[in-house]
Amino acid sequence: MTDLLSLSGLRTQFETERGAVKAVDGIDLTIEEGETVGLVGESGSGKSVTALSAMDLVDDPGDVVAGRVTFRAPDLAADLAGDFRGGVVPYSFELVDAVWEVVSDLRVSEGVESAPAELRGMADDLAGEDDPAGLAAELRDAANRLDDGATESVVADALETAVEDAADGFIYVDADARAALLDGADAADVDVTDGVLDLTAAPEEAMRKVRGGEMGMIFQDPMTSLNPAVTVGEQVAESLRLHRYGDRKRDTWLNAVREILPKVGGREHDEEVFEDVVDILTEVGIPEATTRLDEYPHEFSGGMRQRVLIAIALACRPSLLVADEPTTALDVTIQAQILDLIDDLQDEFGMSVLMITHDLGVVAETCDRVAVMYAGEIVEEGPVEEIFHNPSHPYTYTLLESIPTEDKERLTPIEGNVPDLIDMPDGCHFADRCPWAQPECREGEIPFLQHSPEDTDHRSKCILPEFDESEYGVEGVSSDTGHEVGEPLVELSEMRKYYEQEEGWLDRFFPGEQPSVKAVDGISLDVHEGETLGLVGESGCGKSTAGRALLHLDPPTDGTVVFAGDDLGGLSKTQLREKRKDMQMVFQDPMSSLDPRMTVGQTVMEPLKIHGLAEGHRRQRVVELLEEVGLDPSQYDRYPHELSGGQRQRVGIARALAVDPDFIVADEPVSALDVSVQAQIINLMEDLQEEYGLTYLFIAHDLSVVRHISDRVAVMYLGEIVEVAGTDELFGDPKHPYTNALLSAIPEPDPLADTGDRTILKGDVPSPIDPPSGCHFRTRCPSVIPPDDLDVEQERYREVMFYRQRVESRDIDLDAAREVAAGEAPAGRAVADGGSDLHAVLREQFFDGPLSGRTRDAVEESFDHLAEGDWAAAEDVLRETFESVCEREDPHLADDDHPAACHLFTDAE
Repeated sequence: MTDLLSLSGLRTQFETERGAVKAVDGIDLTIEEGETVGLVGESGSGKSVTALSAMDLVDDPGDVVAGRVTFRAPDLAADLAGDFRGGVVPYSFELVDAVWEVVSDLRVSEGVESAPAELRGMADDLAGEDDPAGLAAELRDAANRLDDGATESVVADALETAVEDAADGFIYVDADARAALLDGADAADVDVTDGVLDLTAAPEEAMRKVRGGEMGMIFQDPMTSLNPAVTVGEQVAESLRLHRYGDRKRDTWLNAVREILPKVGGREHDEEVFEDVVDILTEVGIPEATTRLDEYPHEFSGGMRQRVLIAIALACRPSLLVADEPTTALDVTIQAQILDLIDDLQDEFGMSVLMITHDLGVVAETCDRVAVMYAGEIVEEGPVEEIFHNPSHPYTYTLLESIPTEDKERLTPIEGNVPDLIDMPDGCHFADRCPWAQPECREGEIPFLQHSPEDTDHRSKCILPEFDESEYGVEGVSSDTGHEVGEPLVELSEMRKYYEQEEGWLDRFFPGEQPSVKAVDGISLDVHEGETLGLVGESGCGKSTAGRALLHLDPPTDGTVVFAGDDLGGLSKTQLREKRKDMQMVFQDPMSSLDPRMTVGQTVMEPLKIHGLAEGHRRQRVVELLEEVGLDPSQYDRYPHELSGGQRQRVGIARALAVDPDFIVADEPVSALDVSVQAQIINLMEDLQEEYGLTYLFIAHDLSVVRHISDRVAVMYLGEIVEVAGTDELFGDPKHPYTNALLSAIPEPDPLADTGDRTILKGDVPSPIDPPSGCHFRTRCPSVIPPDDLDVEQERYREVMFYRQRVESRDIDLDAAREVAAGEAPAGRAVADGGSDLHAVLREQFFDGPLSGRTRDAVEESFDHLAEGDWAAAEDVLRETFESVCEREDPHLADDDHPAACHLFTDAE
């Protein structure tokens, strides 16, 4: 395979008052054409900065201080050669690249004996060719100096200066094209068969053609990456106009004003751009793209916003897609959709992907090769199967050991933190945290060693050829999974939490007739003393709202909450405040839940002051709490921004423990943390539960974490509990189709695992303002029950039900369908099977297989009504034929050990 992107000796630093932060510290990485490479590591390891450096997007005070980034793009090289006549390098890329390799080797005293012969060979290759900078003489001089015993670093400096002077440009093309271009030929008339761009030497104007055109990027958070004031269609169109329709203008104030003024008669190429935008939005799975072009990002769900970002990145069919944590902010079900989409699009367009993530399950399922980063360096690189099943660097091994799995009673976190990137230790940067560190690990430059057969490129930056894995984790105390569980401590009965929709401040005093948002819609649940009950479900299902309503931080609209025998709804404000000493909450984002103007000590002491506890020895009590959660007392006077993510979460836990509670609602306490820090927090919570007899309601969407820490699990969907069971039973034998889909979507941290039977849910969670009748999950359920008198395959029935939804919501662009029908069939010709051309278009849009019998007849009749514009008649035909018990009757949880609110089970009431 051919290298598409190559990073060589890349170093990126950020200047601060304390010194230079070495965010990327001399990494080498290649991505081949059509390959997916995963870049993994803890937060602060340099993953995102590496990608930004490659695309020349590092902001001040950051700067790429050394190294090269090269990108193979023959067509773009030809285009840029026309725009930058002086940008063509008069030497071949292979020659210049070979010289740079020798320079790199000499700097680390490698290949010194063979370097003179290599340099003379390069000089001989230049014989008979144009050598305007006299590079051949410089190469021979360097070879002679090495033979005479000159210092390697001094020779490397001289070679670097020589090659920089010779390669005065950034465009490398094949020999024939180079000769023609240097002779003054018009770039448009030159056939460039091979071209490479040196991105570190390219001017900003050239980089703008690279970014968005040949290199696309998906950013982590779609809500902050999309412009809230610009429609989705226009944001996709912008990239197309700039890169495919030549609408790029110079950066001037006059052009900026022209850009924002209305265009008289519209823009040039508007029709073509519109068609392309519709095509790419359709390709990324956004239904009825033509009707959604004028919508804004806030009108899209989280999964759909991420699809829009993917559409923007792929609009110009890039050769390389950089995906920076593309699924971190998404639920496991939406994550599965997005990863499946990226995989399909990669196969379709043949692009390469750089997948940046800290989710090792995502890497195992999507990547061909993996590079593991730590403290600005790549410490291990190899095929994904080798990395996961034969890790050769201690950091990689300990990172994998931090992942929660069903066979681990206690997690083994990596002790300590990533070192200060300003003052990094000598030798191996991981030595201070490594269980197998030797004295020589802290001396000099650590070389890469090969750890697999010669035909497999698997290298790691470690002096140890192997290490005893059995020594790791033996000091940890095994958690007691058999802790006692008592009587119900918390009892919820038909608890509801509705929010009124307010369009203005007057609505607060004079409520209108807008329907309520049914965030929590009648849940009944018990939490037993001493147990951990996991509450899982997709974003928007009501998990966090249920936790806050339970504690009466946001009191429920209806229903009862009984805590330790007391109905919280019947308590006065004073009584409720007193009761809150026994009920506390750990919030999801410690950075936003901690006051940035209060020190750690003040934060933990605050609840003691509020409740009048530990008077006279509060500071001592705070120090005890800090030690209990694994913080050093020296951190008492630090502010939140001076702590790591894991340390901030420990402060949140210490604050909750300050009043000695019996019950804690932990709302996504580890979702924002790296896998190693996550393991530390989970172990801490288990230890505190054993020590203090705590009861937890553990809210999360990471099911692997829930499986590890929970005694029982409740599954929530659109404000309702749909299944409850013991952890082992629920994971081993899920009943509800939604539970099964959630479990199926969990990324498996094993590249050899079979995920072919995975259930990928389609669509998004419906609106809680107007939830579907009957079973709320029926609109997405892969097992929805057809009428008893209808003979139809499950897959076809699922497609029919999806088509029904679109008809009922009037969400089918019939005008666009008619245009497609008119363009695809000769005038007057009818499609076989008795339907019109419009019928054929609608069948292709909604059905992947043939319909038969009553199913076909009813669908065709609905097509006839749609052709006449009679939506209501089409809706009636479909309802009469296909109405399911799942939409007529609302299933309820039975009173047994493993209830599931689903009509598929006889215990559903």
